[in-house]
Amino acid sequence: MGSTQVGIVKDLARYPPQDPAARKDLYNAALDLLYAVESSQDTAQRLYHGHLPLAMAQTGIDLHLFEAIAAKQDKNWTIGELASETGADQTLLYRIVRCLSSYGMISQNPDSTFTASNITRNLSLPNFQAGIKHYSLTMTQAYQAIPRFLASTNYCNPSSATSTPFNLAYKTEMPVFEWRKHNPENAKAGQAFMAAQRMGQRSVWEGRVPVKDFVLSEADVAGGRVSFCDVGGGMGHQCLDLRKYQPSLKGKMVTEDLSLAQDMIPASTREEMKLLDIDIVPHDFMTEQPVKNAKVYYLRNVIHNWNDEPSVVILSHIRQAMATDSVVIIDDVVMPTVGATWKQASMDIAMMTMLAAMERTKEDFEVLLQKAGLRLRDVWTYDEEYGDSLIVAVPAGEARLICASGEAVVVKYLIKTEVADGELSCPTHAWLTRYGSYREDSDSSALASEAVTTLAANSGLKLKDSHIKDWSLLLGSLGSTIDKVTNAGDYTLKPDLNAYPRTSIRIPASEAESDKGGWATLFEAKALKPKTSLLEGKTIALKDNIAFAGVRCTNGTKAIEWTPEIDATVATRILDASGLVTGKAACENACMEGVSDTSCTGKVQNPYADGYSCGGSSSGSGRLVGSGAVDMALGGDQGGSIRIPAANCGIVGLKPTWGLVPYTGILSLESTIDHVGPMTKTVRDAALLLDVIAGKDGIDDRQPYFLPEAYMNYTAALDDYLSSASKDKPLLSIKLGILSEGFDFPGMESSVSTLCKRAVDKLSTLGAEIKQISIPLHSLAAEIWMLSLPLSGAKSGLLGLSEGRKMLSLNDRPPLSSLTQSQFDALGPGAQNLYMRYLYLNSNPAWKASIHGKTNNLLRQINDAYDDAFKDVDILVMPTLPSPPCRLFDDPENVGPLERLGRNVGLVTNTAPFDSTGHPALTVPVGYVDATDEEGKGKAVRLPIGIQFVGKKFCENDVFKVGAVWEGEVDWKTF
Repeated sequence: MGSTQVGIVKDLARYPPQDPAARKDLYNAALDLLYAVESSQDTAQRLYHGHLPLAMAQTGIDLHLFEAIAAKQDKNWTIGELASETGADQTLLYRIVRCLSSYGMISQNPDSTFTASNITRNLSLPNFQAGIKHYSLTMTQAYQAIPRFLASTNYCNPSSATSTPFNLAYKTEMPVFEWRKHNPENAKAGQAFMAAQRMGQRSVWEGRVPVKDFVLSEADVAGGRVSFCDVGGGMGHQCLDLRKYQPSLKGKMVTEDLSLAQDMIPASTREEMKLLDIDIVPHDFMTEQPVKNAKVYYLRNVIHNWNDEPSVVILSHIRQAMATDSVVIIDDVVMPTVGATWKQASMDIAMMTMLAAMERTKEDFEVLLQKAGLRLRDVWTYDEEYGDSLIVAVPAGEARLICASGEAVVVKYLIKTEVADGELSCPTHAWLTRYGSYREDSDSSALASEAVTTLAANSGLKLKDSHIKDWSLLLGSLGSTIDKVTNAGDYTLKPDLNAYPRTSIRIPASEAESDKGGWATLFEAKALKPKTSLLEGKTIALKDNIAFAGVRCTNGTKAIEWTPEIDATVATRILDASGLVTGKAACENACMEGVSDTSCTGKVQNPYADGYSCGGSSSGSGRLVGSGAVDMALGGDQGGSIRIPAANCGIVGLKPTWGLVPYTGILSLESTIDHVGPMTKTVRDAALLLDVIAGKDGIDDRQPYFLPEAYMNYTAALDDYLSSASKDKPLLSIKLGILSEGFDFPGMESSVSTLCKRAVDKLSTLGAEIKQISIPLHSLAAEIWMLSLPLSGAKSGLLGLSEGRKMLSLNDRPPLSSLTQSQFDALGPGAQNLYMRYLYLNSNPAWKASIHGKTNNLLRQINDAYDDAFKDVDILVMPTLPSPPCRLFDDPENVGPLERLGRNVGLVTNTAPFDSTGHPALTVPVGYVDATDEEGKGKAVRLPIGIQFVGKKFCENDVFKVGAVWEGEVDWKTF
């Protein structure tokens, strides 16, 4: 009889059943058989050496023994071969392998060779190894402390996460998750074990529960309602699995966790989640639930990490957010009342040992849910062996939750309970504050330790092993600070819309209403109680990169949609001066184009000839003033974007001294070249508008601490000068420097230079002293400006990243880490060119490290060269642009970037240098020249050009004098 039974057992060992259910039944039966047949001595030895298999398995892992044997499954290894493979002493290794084979971890053959067993293959896998390391490194010592701990508590059930066998074993008062922050090796092992468990588990949504009928079939996800909110969702794998295995389920999904955990989500996964309509929401589940009225709130392996008090807090926050038809799904082990398997019971003791937490029975869950205002509806067990189940809860009746200490913790919820007065106890606020951020799946500690080593390695650094723990703590602690700051309220300048109302906001419905592309958005805004009447009766347009609350701000591109919540400082100052703002003027794509056929709002036609460019990027501002649609406009200028359209449209344009006018609330291209200034019909109007917008606002760090206020009464100073100047020689006291390099460079058309030289001769007859000036560096200045832009300009101008600045950040227009394909495609060729150059320069570490510094120094040299020239003259004179307005493409989208950008060659030679140096530059119309078509042939279309006057810094009055005398003495349209 005995031999027959032994034979049956051996046959079963050789040929185990393949069906998983049969294997499980046989496994449990084999355990029963083992316990039934073992002698007292067998039992004693099994218990005495209970920790030894784990220690030996870890030793085999450290020697990479299992990987070596499993990699060659059919090989019979001699001990010498294994010693050579592992580098271990042969005698010691034989003792280790012999012990491992006695546990079945390796098979020993009759000839004393060794080969892979089924367990060998398992132990070679990363998820098995992660678990063994976690238990041998952290859990074993805590388990050994259980008897001493329980005796010290008189065998009371643990209820505090700071008083557990773990705390006794490691002599710490910190909860395990906080302790891990100080012990990165343990943290890394624990996190790897948790991640491996998740990877090794079959998804619950893969046909294991009737999702459609059981949970979501009644969900009404209309109106953007969230259908599934994964609370404590880690890296979002549950949402991804649900989309994968249940693709017919509709509605937005949300995965929540601490930002430290979500920072580990790869960029590719983030893109996938975006496509699948899965939002990533930072959230600490000990705080108010931000997602309201979701159909399903799901928590996997969250509640079993906490005893009842913190669990009630977690669930109560969810209860407050629920709609009447919402459900909570807790994905956890449900312990049987009797007959728990050793796996289930061991997990319960593990939770007690480490966290003072527990695995709960169905009855335990009913009590817990009741405390949180919920009622258990169903339990669906999808893994009988471990007891993994979905516990489905719905709202109950009504009561209040208060702290036992009487402290005010606002947790309102519905519950049906027998508790007197509907009051229940919960943890104190101090408990929540101290321990509310720590839990098993937060990834916080492990993230810090892994991040520091990865961060260093990616930068070619190797930190001292003894310092990893310090860096792990320093970097890991940053997460809570990040959460505090990001959750704090913002500090912005939202306008009083009652005092500064804006009405009739609309997008132009026709070409006529847009004034042939000049308007991006129309509205009317005027202060009810202005501070002055300087602009009374004046209509003003704002460039469409200037924030005006409640009005869309396109920046000329569809790459980023934005409706600001603030008003730019200059907009408020215009309203305070009684100005009537009548709309946003179109601008070119991302404010990086010099030709007016790139804006997302459409082409902007030159006011003097359809089909020709207004220039850019302040194209709409030039068009609207030039056509008479408004009296004044604001433009922005980083390379010539005020002066180019002003010259093309026959109007006055001033780029003020850098920092004279605050740039607060305006989209930046690059802070060192950002300028905003007037575009007007007359020089006096430019002076008037500058009077209104100039001066410190105390926010913009582009502005110096002190401005020369004595020189900032521009209109009065101009009027005084004109009234006192000689009638015949009004420029008698002015020295003009004719910049030779500004008249002669590739692309300069002779008709333009000739007309501007005639203008200089006229200025001479008006009393100006003329001096020829040569500044050789001027010929290189625009190229240096161009090279200085990509590294910093693309980051701030395209991605919206502003670092190391003191200013008002436009946080309602979130920055980007990079451009997506759709965002790149939405840009014009100029912005695309800037971004591609940014990527190209970033690809070469030597360029990235040196170019910015080199261009900075060269631009300072150019600045000094101009300043040296100003020792001899008051004003530098040159053509504003080298050529008249170019033709617009009929269908620009079908023209390649090289051809489109070719229209800009030489365009900024005389404008960009003064953005880099910050000198004030005024363009005034000087006359007409013949325009050319796309074939370079002359046409019977005459378009305006401008002449530019550049002054000393903060000497706008000087350029105004020359400009005003010119327009007062000369009719440019007949010159």
